[in-house]
Amino acid sequence: MNPLVCCTLLTADRQAMTDRAVRCFLAQTYEPRCLLILDSGRERVRVTKEITEVEYNGNVIVGYLNTAPGQSIGKLRNIATTESINVDIIAHWDSDDWSAPERLAQQVALLQSSGKDAVGYPEMLFWKRPHGRDCRCGGTGVLEAAVTEMRCPETGEAWLYRNARQDYCLGTSLVYWRKTWERKPFPDLMTGEDKEWCRGLDTVGVTAFEYESSCSEPMMVAEIHGGNVSSRIQPDAPEYWTRVPQWDQRLQEIMKL
Repeated sequence: MNPLVCCTLLTADRQAMTDRAVRCFLAQTYEPRCLLILDSGRERVRVTKEITEVEYNGNVIVGYLNTAPGQSIGKLRNIATTESINVDIIAHWDSDDWSAPERLAQQVALLQSSGKDAVGYPEMLFWKRPHGRDCRCGGTGVLEAAVTEMRCPETGEAWLYRNARQDYCLGTSLVYWRKTWERKPFPDLMTGEDKEWCRGLDTVGVTAFEYESSCSEPMMVAEIHGGNVSSRIQPDAPEYWTRVPQWDQRLQEIMKL
C-alpha cells in the first residue's frame, strides 16, 4: 500500500489562488492523499462544504483550519505538519502554485527510491502576473512596487528559475518524510525557512525537468505577483533567472484564475 501523503496548503487572503490549488490537489493521480488548508488571513477563504467533505473511497480527504494572522511561514509550516497526524509524507502545496496531476506520484516515487530525506525541484517555471492584475491575491505586498515597475504585457511573462547546486530544492516544491520534520522542525522565519531547514538534513534529493522548449508539460509552475512573501521571488539575478517567452501563452492558460 502506498504511504499516506498530506499536502499542506498555507494561504492568507488568497481566495482565487486557494481555489486553484485545491483543484490541483483534487486532480492528483496519487492515492492515498489528504489536503490540510491552513488559513492565516484576515479574511477567511471560503471553502465549500462539498470540498471539505470530499472523500473518494477514503483515499482523498480535504480539511480546513484557521490560525492567527502575522505568524512566520516557518511557524505556519510547523503548525500544519503538527496537525497532519498519522501521515507518512508531507508535500508543500502553496496557494500561489500550480501542480500537474502527476506531481505527487512522481515526487513520492523519487522520495522512496532515492532513500533521501526530502526531494524537490532545483528549477521551475514562474509566471509573472501582468501589471495591475493581482486578482486580490492578498499577502504582504512586499513586491507590489517591484511588480508595478515590471510593466508586464497583458499575457504575463514566463521565467525559468534554475539553481545548479546538487543539493538545492525550491522550498515550495519540497516533499519529505514526516519523520524528517520530527527530527528538525522548520525555523521560526518569515522567509528562507525552507532553505535553512534543508541545510540541516543529511541528504536532499533533487530532480529536474527540461523547460527550454514548450514541447513537454511542467510538473509545477509558481507565480510572481504583488503578494509574494519573499522579496527574492523576482527575476533580478541573471545567474538564476532566464526569460522563456515560448512559454508565455501556455503558462497564461495554466495559471488563469
